[in-house]
Amino acid sequence: MEKALLEFERVVRGPVPENQLVVMDGKEPNHGGGHSILSAISVPGQHNLGSILVDEKTNEIPVAQTMMAQLDLDGRLVSLDALHTQTETARKLVLEAGAHYLLTVKDNQPTVKDNVHRIVPALPAVSPPPTRFFQASLQF
Repeated sequence: MEKALLEFERVVRGPVPENQLVVMDGKEPNHGGGHSILSAISVPGQHNLGSILVDEKTNEIPVAQTMMAQLDLDGRLVSLDALHTQTETARKLVLEAGAHYLLTVKDNQPTVKDNVHRIVPALPAVSPPPTRFFQASLQF
């Protein structure tokens, strides 16, 4: 079914532009019985690249690694959330899929987070917009 839907989208919308970010993210439906679905979408075009059911006995990590092997990611930028900030995921993206990655670094990887803070200078804080902006945006 998915193969037919992806082919239909390709015929109707054309190929996925090569310069678009590929975002892989999982969602758990309210009535999914413990299952979740990992999907890959192009941004900003919103082309569906595929989805895989994540069994309740595992998590997204091995499923994402399987999906990477099924997608044409050569030269593409791929974004995944902090759960996927794993050495093996990064290795597979770069060395096997030929992709570049954006991986979120949070407290689940304290050494990586410390290294990022040490190497990459912190961005300056941006001041909030003037109060009049908020007042004007709240008026309907």
